[in-house]
Amino acid sequence: MNKEIPGRSLPEEQITHSLEIILNELDPFAYALVLGGSAAWGKTNNNSDIDLCVIYKPNPAEKFPLTSGSGVLEFDRHFANPEIDLIKFKTVVETQEISIDFLPQRTFSLLANFDYQKITSNYILSCLRETPSARSVYGPQHNFAGDPYYYPLYSITYENGFIAPQPLVMIGNWGEFVMGSLLDKLLVFSKVFGQHSAEISEVIAHIIDQLRDRKRFDEKLLDRPCSFAFLPSKKLEISRQWNP
Repeated sequence: MNKEIPGRSLPEEQITHSLEIILNELDPFAYALVLGGSAAWGKTNNNSDIDLCVIYKPNPAEKFPLTSGSGVLEFDRHFANPEIDLIKFKTVVETQEISIDFLPQRTFSLLANFDYQKITSNYILSCLRETPSARSVYGPQHNFAGDPYYYPLYSITYENGFIAPQPLVMIGNWGEFVMGSLLDKLLVFSKVFGQHSAEISEVIAHIIDQLRDRKRFDEKLLDRPCSFAFLPSKKLEISRQWNP
């Protein structure tokens, strides 16, 4: 992978350097890597972590660069379980915390082919993680009008880790669309790297096209102005900047 990151706007050199290291280490195990969150928006500070989504590719010829005593990084075994949709893992590279969502191809295929226009009920993914969630609620996530929504969080012990719910999509009080944090990470100002970056970027653009149609529907449903800028979980930080 090319170590240069085009269009980056990261003010902290340490964050930039750590990002380059982790991208290169994970590239052999990824169909694509998606940089999201504040590192993609260019709104980082000294307390920022790096948010990555990795669309996982098995590579038995290489040794995986990250380790976990809990065994949550045994991808092939865990992803063979259809009840596990993604694995969340945190690591540190040169003092920089990095939060990674590992998605098997089947989960990304689900996201790519999901009917965002017609969904009428919550769609919840199952996330394997090393530690239980420290919060009792998920959110806030927002609808196209900016109303906040929350989802109850809980953790179930699974082997040496924990399984927790992660909403892909929530449906609001009036039947409107509410975006989950995984889409937040994949769609909002994201940057895509890796061998299949062009293909994954096309999928992301297709999802956003569907959401445009859903926004028009929800605007009539809510009878209020709607905007993409209201969707992200940290909408106040990127106020009215994200209108793809």
